[in-house]
Formats: sequence, structure tokens, C-alpha cells
Amino acid sequence: MKEPITKRLAKGSAIIFFYTVGASLLGYILRILLSRTLSIEMFGLFYSVSAVFVLLSGFSDLGFGDAFVYYASKYLKRKDLKRVWLIYNYYQFIFVGFSLLVSAMLIFLAPWLSKHFFKYPEAKLLIYILALYFLANSFFMSVQKIFISQQKTKIFSSFQFSQLLFAVLFSILFLLGGKGNIYFYSIAWSGSFIACALFYNIIFYRRDKNLVHSFEWNKKNFNTLLKYAIPNLSATLLFIFITYTDTIYITLLRGIKEVGIYNVVLPIASISSIILMPINTLIFPLVSHFMEGEKEEVQKIIQSALIFLPFISFYFAIFLILFPSYSISLMFGQKWLGLTESPLIFFSLSYIPAVLSNFLLVVAIGMGLVNERLKNLSIIGVTKLVLTFILVKNFGVLGAAFANLGVFLLSTILYAKMVRKIVSFSFPLIYYFKLSILGISLFLFVTIFEIKPQSLLQFLLFGVIYTILIIIFGLYLRLLNKNFLSMFLSKKTL
Repeated sequence: MKEPITKRLAKGSAIIFFYTVGASLLGYILRILLSRTLSIEMFGLFYSVSAVFVLLSGFSDLGFGDAFVYYASKYLKRKDLKRVWLIYNYYQFIFVGFSLLVSAMLIFLAPWLSKHFFKYPEAKLLIYILALYFLANSFFMSVQKIFISQQKTKIFSSFQFSQLLFAVLFSILFLLGGKGNIYFYSIAWSGSFIACALFYNIIFYRRDKNLVHSFEWNKKNFNTLLKYAIPNLSATLLFIFITYTDTIYITLLRGIKEVGIYNVVLPIASISSIILMPINTLIFPLVSHFMEGEKEEVQKIIQSALIFLPFISFYFAIFLILFPSYSISLMFGQKWLGLTESPLIFFSLSYIPAVLSNFLLVVAIGMGLVNERLKNLSIIGVTKLVLTFILVKNFGVLGAAFANLGVFLLSTILYAKMVRKIVSFSFPLIYYFKLSILGISLFLFVTIFEIKPQSLLQFLLFGVIYTILIIIFGLYLRLLNKNFLSMFLSKKTL
């Protein structure tokens, strides 16, 4: 008997969760290391420059990455391994080729960008170094896609963990060697991608020899990818632009210092998204798989997620809203206090709908709704562009938090309408209302009685008490019940 879909998701999610927690810890260690050894301005400059590369890397596969996973999942189900290999060749060639072109362009523009955009001369050498990361990333991410399409969870979920592990180790080595500056940290970052690109490509060619075939040009196969990739590229461009509008506007309108503040607040506020987002990597190929005659399984996944995802994001967000100051000082030091508390509160709040929005987007992509996705992203993009400009100009990082809250709510509504056209589902609104009442009650209690941790021991103790209260109130308000747990115990098989 085959495993129930919920058990399969639970097992895959557990593996992803393990690696994600590890990657999150490593990511925080790296940010803590940089924030404590660099000035606020240099910390901000590092993340401002790297944001440009991350932005460009998001669409440097020209939309062929999602196209490859979408079709490879279907071809693997039919055991058409040769076609999988052919479309992988096309995808990787485009990804690496375009990355080479963009790297050369950035190197050429480095003097101008450092003077007129970043407004710091140190940015020029930083761009030269990070161009290596950009190129290595194309080899690194392309091999990850083939593991995703095969649903090899143990392998593809370890990618970010491995990359951050190398980055932390290299950075610590440079720091111990007296080279703890922005340039050597950039070398550590680029070096981590080079090491991982080599490591995982070796794994692939040793484990999946049956997939490797001789290269041949097939116009029909390429056009199949192309038809998916073109609208997907447009949507990806919009999505990446929406994601990095904050950093671009803050850099241009408020300066590098506030970019530093933003990059202290965001990784704390987005902890639930960091933990839950890799589940989307597992969901994407499954949705594509089940759309081949098993739509009821997709409906089951969506309804389960609409309960599970908000509860987890609520748990993290409310704790950060209750104790913002100590959360920041514990991780990044006292020098950030007074600058970051209010943005942290509103960014934490915004990541509750953000988790739902990202999930529904992945479901839509798995359904092949690339044209509909593009239409909705256009609406979201215009809203984000205007709203963020107005709010960042007037309120800085806090304005970016307000803008994100509004945009994530809008995107959740739009993506839900899009998915409902294919698979029906409903939001558990009474459930969300109970969560809201619980969160408001906890906030009022902590505010009225001025409860603030004064030491690490108190902070940890409050965390334990908070967790127990969430569980107790969850049971009392029926936020956690037999139906919630039975999602992972369903006897229906794939």
C-alpha cells in the first residue's frame, strides 16, 4: 500500500525542516558575525551590493528553471529519461550563458555603480568579487532543479545548508586570520557557491548516470520549454522586482545605513517564512504531479496548508511583537536598539499573510497558471512600486514594513482567486479570527504589565511560557484539535 499523501508530505517536510532550521541558524550566525565586526555602513553596503546580485540571479535562468521542473516532473512520471536530460541541457546552457553575460556587464559597470548608486568606493571591488558568486550560482542552482524534479528531498533540501556552512566556515577562517573585513567576507560568500557547485554536480553525475544521455537538438522539446518560460520569465521579473523594491528604494532614498537596519530586521521577522518556505519546494513538483488526474489531492494539500501555515507563522510573529528589543540585541548587539524595534513589529506582522501568499503562488505555478500569474503580479508590482516609494520616502524602513503588509494581503487574495478557478477551497475565517483574538490578548497583557526580559535566562523562560500558552489556548480555542492532527494520519492513499 502506498503512503498517504499527508504522511508523504510530513516526511518530506520533516527533512526540509531539519535542513532549514540548520540553514537558518547558519544564516543568523553569518549575519551576527558581519553585524558585530563591520560598521553599520559596511554591513549595509555588503547587503546592498549582494541584493543586486541576488535580484539578477532570480531571473538569470530566463524562466527556464520552473519550466524544467514543471515538465521534468511529468516526463519522470512517464519514465521518459532521455527527454528529461535534453530539457536539462537546454535549461543549463541558457542559465550559465546568461549568467556569464550579466557578470561581464556588472564588472564593466562596477565603477559607475559604486559612485552613483551605492555612493561608496568600496562597492567596486565588492562587485568584482561577487561576480564570481553570480556565475557559480548558475551551476549550483541548475543541478538543484533536477533533484527537485526527482523529488529527492534529502539532497535538494541540503543545498542552502551546505552553502551557508561553507560561507560561515570561510568567514570564520578569515576572521581568525585577521582578515575580517567586507572584502574577505565577500570572498567567503563567493567561495561557498563555487565549492557547492562542484560538490553537488559530482553527486549528480555519480548518482544519476541513468539520466545522462548524449546531447541532441530537438526543436519541439525546446519550444515546449520556451512556451512555459516566456510568461514565467515575465512573472519572475515582476516577482523579483517586487521582492527587492525595498532594498532598491531604501538605498536610493534613505542611504546605506538604513539598508543595514533593514537587513537586521528582515531576517528576524521572516523566520517563519524561512522555516516554512522550503516546504513550497516540495509542494511544487507534487502539485504538477497530481494535476495529472488527481486534483482532489491538490485540494487536500491546500486546505491543510491554510490551517498549518498561518498557525506556525502566527507563533513566531507574535513572540517577536511581544519582545522586539531583546530579540534584536541578543542577535545583533546593542548598537541596533532604538533603530529597529518598530520596523521589526510591523515586518513580523506582515509575514503572516506572506507565508500564505507564497504558498498559493507556488500552487498556481505547479498548476501551470503562468499567464494568470503574470497578470496578478502586474497588479501587485504596480501597487508595490507606488506604495513602497511613498512610504519609504516618508518613513524609511518602517514605511517598507507598512508597504509589505498591504502588498502581502493583496497578493494572498489575488492568488487565491487564481487557484480557485482550478481547485475549489475555502479560507477558515473563524479559525483566523480566533488566532487574532489570541494574539491581541497576549499583546495587551504584556504591554499592560510591562513584561520585558532582562537576561537571556528570562528571555528563554518567557519563550517556554509563551509556547505552553499558545498550545493551551490553541487546544482551548480548538486551534489544535483532532482534525488538525488527522491531516497527517489520513488513510487515503496516493
